[in-house]
Amino acid sequence: MVATRSQTRGRKSHYYVVAANLEAIEILEEGEFDMNNREVLGEISDAAYERLGVKKDGRLKFDTNKHIVCLDCQAHYKEKEGCKLHPIYWVENSFASQGGRRLPYAERTIPPEYFYLSEDTIAGQGIKAARKIPVGLVFGPYKGIKTPTEECRNPGYSWHVTIKGKLFTVDAFDKTKGNWLRYVNSPNEETGGNMIPFQYQEKIYYKTIKVIQKDEEVLVWYGEQYGKELRNLRASRQ
Repeated sequence: MVATRSQTRGRKSHYYVVAANLEAIEILEEGEFDMNNREVLGEISDAAYERLGVKKDGRLKFDTNKHIVCLDCQAHYKEKEGCKLHPIYWVENSFASQGGRRLPYAERTIPPEYFYLSEDTIAGQGIKAARKIPVGLVFGPYKGIKTPTEECRNPGYSWHVTIKGKLFTVDAFDKTKGNWLRYVNSPNEETGGNMIPFQYQEKIYYKTIKVIQKDEEVLVWYGEQYGKELRNLRASRQ
């Protein structure tokens, strides 16, 4: 029998666990739950557990490259672990070998345990949930070609990022350079999104803010101007 980390260090471990109703993420101590009957996302290191819930110094200006916002608490946290009451879990980028070289890079980066590419969406191709997905999962970063904003040629596939005070654009139009997040469509209205984009350490990530049901489309609000254009376009097709 292999000793667990808690046995070797003399105290219990903590884990990111999907709630029993599959709608949120919890932080539970070893022994508080049956690991065979709950979905365990990952173990939390001692250092990361100590950083949980540590708020940003109120005297400091919020920095998108250093701090994390909890929308539920409306609080700013010092480290990427964020809020202890409303945990987030950073899902590592994956790269599936299925399809081999026949599929473009962007499609091969779709995490199959969570999502799939669908042709039946509000805008042709889009991403749908392969399972019920809880609030608090973070996916990314958004990958693509980084260029000065004034040189951006594909705004519909791009996000602005601030790097050392300068504005750049990450353009994911090219499927051999951009990853699966390029396929996530925008709703007509801001309230229709079930994920939100945010910047952290000079990169863009998507976080689930609503429970996403199996086979429901994943949607991220691209902004008011883009939403207006979408409403007009979709209305003309009806």
